[in-house]
Amino acid sequence: MLIETNEIHCVVCEKYSGLRLDIFLSQTIDNTTRSRIKNLSQKGNIKIKQNNEFVNFNSVSYIVKLGDEFIIDVNYSGMEDIKPKYMDIEILYEDEYLAVINKPAGLVVHPGAGNYENTLVNGLLEKYKDQLSKNNGSVRPGIVHRLDKDTSGVIVVAFNDETHVKLAKQFEVHSITRHYRALVWGLLVPKSGNIHTHIKRSDFNRLKMAVSNKGKEAITDYKTIQSYDRFLSLVDLKLHTGRTHQIRVHMAHKGNAIVGDSLYGSNINKYMNKLPSTIQDSIKNITRQCLHAYKLGFIHPHTGKYLCIEQNEPEYLQKLYNDLFFTE
Repeated sequence: MLIETNEIHCVVCEKYSGLRLDIFLSQTIDNTTRSRIKNLSQKGNIKIKQNNEFVNFNSVSYIVKLGDEFIIDVNYSGMEDIKPKYMDIEILYEDEYLAVINKPAGLVVHPGAGNYENTLVNGLLEKYKDQLSKNNGSVRPGIVHRLDKDTSGVIVVAFNDETHVKLAKQFEVHSITRHYRALVWGLLVPKSGNIHTHIKRSDFNRLKMAVSNKGKEAITDYKTIQSYDRFLSLVDLKLHTGRTHQIRVHMAHKGNAIVGDSLYGSNINKYMNKLPSTIQDSIKNITRQCLHAYKLGFIHPHTGKYLCIEQNEPEYLQKLYNDLFFTE
């Protein structure tokens, strides 16, 4: 049962008894994701009735029981905590519901880890003001998915909560089309294939993810586009899942770390030292991993039509690839 005033009052009925709190609330409150529920709980915006009074409650993994009562303040956005900042954002597509952006390498998507002023979100707040969806909470307005700081390419931003939820659902069921290109060390064997593993955070380095028997399922298709002798390969990669660092982990797992990836790359000298000095110099001048999200396709949440946006790598990567693979 829902009674909506300035807050939302939820009472658990038999249908929902036994669910996690975040699942219960995301299914009960319109246009709300589990990530937003988590953010609201962290902000103290969820209360449970105990001993005839409502008290703060932040355990989203709590298993709800028949008769449990909750009050949720969904109006808090927290966007006032993040300062807008002008950025030259390249818009690839835009309508009243969403925008598709070409994120440059070196730009963090959302605030965190001490960086609250120089992220894509700061630029989006300056450009779109309060037009962004609030479903991902106070530090991720409009953000449906993300790319690593040093990965460039196509990313979609939602302008309202309904659009956000419908896009997030497509990511959740892996119906989104996502293609990347990467320059990797060595030759992939076989040249094309599928990598199907599980990925979790490394037990030895908390900054890294790792292939494991545990963790979340991760599936990547790969296809070699072109090779430079035995030392470098240009690869097309299709994501079926979207785990943290998935492509970088999978390429390193195969022994073909992405060029420029300082976190997952190792033993690259066995390749680098055999390259012509001009190629070595070109690679050394690149201060990022050579990974670019060049294609993003999805069903538009409101028109129902398939929308596919493509964007090539920045010019300096295109020049490197042309010099390596496509120059007569």
